[in-house]
Amino acid sequence: MRRVRLLTLLAALAVPGVSVAVDADPDRDGYRLPPEPIRALAEAPPLPDVLSDSRGRVLVMLRREALPSLQALSRPQMRLAGLDIDVGDGVTRSSLDSLNARTRLETFSGIELRRLDEDRARPVSGLPAHPRLSFFTWSPDETRLAFTHATGSGLEVWVLALDTGQARRLTGANANGVLGNPLTWFRDGAALLVRMRPAATVELSDPRLQVPAAPLISVSDGNLAPARTYQNLLRTAVDDANFDALATSRLYRVPLRGEPRPWAGPSPYRRTAFSPDGRYLLVESLRKPYSRRVPVDRFAARTQLLDPDGEPVMTVADLPPGDDLPRGRMAATVGKRQIGWRADRPAELVWTEALDDGDPAVQVAHRDALFAWAAPFADSPRLLLKTVNRHIETLWGDDRHAIAIDAWWETRNTRSYLFAPGEPARAPRLLDDRDMQDRYADPGLYQTELNGAGEPQLILDHGRAYRIGEGFGPDGQHPFLDRIDLTSGVRERLYQSTLEEEAESLIGFAGGDRSRLLVSIESPTRPPAHFVRDLEDRTRLRRLTEPANPYAAMNAVKRSLLTYARDDGIALSGTLHLPAGFDPGQSARLPLILWAYPVEYRDAGSASQVAVNPRRFVAPDYMSPAYWALRGFAVLDKASFPIVGEAGVEPNDTYLEQLLGNARAAIDALDRQGIVDRQRVVAMGHSYGAFMVANLLTHSDYFAAGIARSGAYNRTLTPFGFQREQRSYWQAPQVYTAMSPFMSADRMKTPLLLIHGGADANASTSAMQSERYFAALQALGAPARLVILPNENHRYLARESVLHTLWEQDRWLQRHAGDADGGHAGDGVSRGE
Repeated sequence: MRRVRLLTLLAALAVPGVSVAVDADPDRDGYRLPPEPIRALAEAPPLPDVLSDSRGRVLVMLRREALPSLQALSRPQMRLAGLDIDVGDGVTRSSLDSLNARTRLETFSGIELRRLDEDRARPVSGLPAHPRLSFFTWSPDETRLAFTHATGSGLEVWVLALDTGQARRLTGANANGVLGNPLTWFRDGAALLVRMRPAATVELSDPRLQVPAAPLISVSDGNLAPARTYQNLLRTAVDDANFDALATSRLYRVPLRGEPRPWAGPSPYRRTAFSPDGRYLLVESLRKPYSRRVPVDRFAARTQLLDPDGEPVMTVADLPPGDDLPRGRMAATVGKRQIGWRADRPAELVWTEALDDGDPAVQVAHRDALFAWAAPFADSPRLLLKTVNRHIETLWGDDRHAIAIDAWWETRNTRSYLFAPGEPARAPRLLDDRDMQDRYADPGLYQTELNGAGEPQLILDHGRAYRIGEGFGPDGQHPFLDRIDLTSGVRERLYQSTLEEEAESLIGFAGGDRSRLLVSIESPTRPPAHFVRDLEDRTRLRRLTEPANPYAAMNAVKRSLLTYARDDGIALSGTLHLPAGFDPGQSARLPLILWAYPVEYRDAGSASQVAVNPRRFVAPDYMSPAYWALRGFAVLDKASFPIVGEAGVEPNDTYLEQLLGNARAAIDALDRQGIVDRQRVVAMGHSYGAFMVANLLTHSDYFAAGIARSGAYNRTLTPFGFQREQRSYWQAPQVYTAMSPFMSADRMKTPLLLIHGGADANASTSAMQSERYFAALQALGAPARLVILPNENHRYLARESVLHTLWEQDRWLQRHAGDADGGHAGDGVSRGE
């Protein structure tokens, strides 16, 4: 008789730390540690993140914090308007004593500088004793870097002088990061505009202690209002008041020398941007009443202009809430959106307006229009351009050269247009018209630099622009730099990587010099190192960085690109990791981990392309299955799992057939090469990949077990679309039902490990999805195990959670696919039949 067990991990938050255990009892409560070498790899110091100024003159190397503790992740917080907000002890007190930042704000623990005009890296001096740094913001001239430091009671504002490497604190712990980056540079670079907590005492209410004043009432007014399945929305008046208190800021002028002074507010500011000449400040503030149906990024807002003294000049737009957008990924609000400044003019507002009422179902020749309005805003706005698809962004060069980019998801089409913003009578020129998923035909990204006002502006050389592309093609990946004449469209290839044993990435020009490139080069055993490449003498490389490899244990793993084909001829690929010393045909066949993430396509050609590079360095984290090549498994990572819909057929109409075809093709290919034991194949995936795993196990007998993390398993709980499915449940009920493994739980016979963050706020993947699915499997006698990680979101962060997840996965793999002696008896889960 099969046995099932629900394991819920309880965090010991009342003590200074959370204990972890290494004893042999697999079903005891508590957090567990994975075996070596997995534990050592998981706890290795991560590689630094590297920032570069827009001209490639200095590299800023940011040391990332190692895995934070669960105690740090378990600080008191409020989940409001789609955000997890750290409120410290402020929940039940009258003062706002909080970090005032999103709980899962990524922070860094150190900085080093590497200037191109110096011979070696230098550490930064003056940093706080225990840095937790974030919100890095370049000054307009890129000679300074502002950032925040999280103290435990709030965010301090700091500034780093890049010429001296000296950092210093500018404010106390009162910056407000709830609605994003609180830092904006004044255009002269002499001061920062900082969103700070209001000076007055702010009271928060604990909703758990409030006696309800009224029932919760929702009303449908008869208008169509399809919406995705969002979580942690505002529900009560108490929620509204708490969110307003946490999101509201005053704007302060914080000089580099001198005392901060109030500048404007208070208001729930969401965005601030100075005009290039500094005469106006564009501010976007949230408007009440706050929505109960959508998260904060779709709240109603007011966009205004303020003068240099912080006084109102005019209201630019009142943006409606996104409660009742039409159905479809390309739906848009009516009226002005994407409001900003033209980068190459002193003070000229630009924005986009939908020409189809924001409704993808409306058939029109042009979806969007781009407008401009120059200071002093006495004349009428000018129409600059109409786009066939939905406008995405515009890159500004000068009066004769600007490039607009649009896209339309339904057709996967994207276009770019050259137009002359200073000569509206000149017709735009189509530069690109292509499939956005066609990686082989991707012409690359246009290169920009920050101008004197700190705005990104197209790099132009007598009407010629530069593009850097990833360079994927049938013969592998070879990144390139092109120069394109924007008038004639003629391209000139200035450089293309020819490395075969290593992987090169092109970052941009080095030191603003068009004859030198800033690049990084890596290999499977060497982390990315930065170099200056001379374009006139291609053999000359000047090394800038040489990071140590914290994952040297992975060097023994053999890595290669595996290519194969599905039964219908679609070409597939994946990165194959094999244990050291394994010899196909001579060594015993291996158990296999198949890791994938399905992607929808509109044509078989794009779906067949290879867009992975096995020559790149692998820095394993809890997401990666590569660890288990050190534990005797073959690992097929990032296996192609295309779901293709052509000739008017939606991809998901044949989801299950294609899903099984992808899996069968991968297993068959490795079986033919004598690599895998097809009786010991395990499917693994996260999020939509977890959904894939549950379906593979339910509808095939290809797998010995599965591991599904943070997935959604009942699509009727996401009735207005999921992933890239745009139809609602009522438009395609058979698709929703067939794709939902919950609906076929009675067919599940294969052991399944479910792991989920208990505080998962990702749209559609609440922990309830795993809990309900497990309850169904348990009731129907299926072999399963559920692990809920307290206080974890969609991605797991805490050391205890990450290490325990790796332990659970390793034990499951050894139990169901490892060697006969590799399993762990008494784990409370039978193999099933």
